[in-house]
Amino acid sequence: MDLAGEFLAFLQREGVYAINPLLVAIIAIVAVLVIRSWGMLLLIAIVAAAAHVAAEVLVPMVMNGAAMRALPVLEFSFWHGLLVLYVVYVVVIGVAFFVKSTVLRS
Repeated sequence: MDLAGEFLAFLQREGVYAINPLLVAIIAIVAVLVIRSWGMLLLIAIVAAAAHVAAEVLVPMVMNGAAMRALPVLEFSFWHGLLVLYVVYVVVIGVAFFVKSTVLRS
């Protein structure tokens, strides 16, 4: 039980609260439309997290003409944020796919 508490504290530290929920919803809806089985969930969540990071970099460039910035892949905070995004997408896509498969089955 203590390990689970430490993991949740790790995710909450500067992670979950900094995520754009609208972007998560849009990417998750597209992912739920693409996913066909539970076996694809982990792979789709990886792609969704990568799309989220790409959108955070590309949207300011397209909308505001901002300069392209390099991703800080050598920093721990980048990988921490990516892990948090991955866990969020696994949960959100999993719940949405469960609802989708339950509603379409009945």
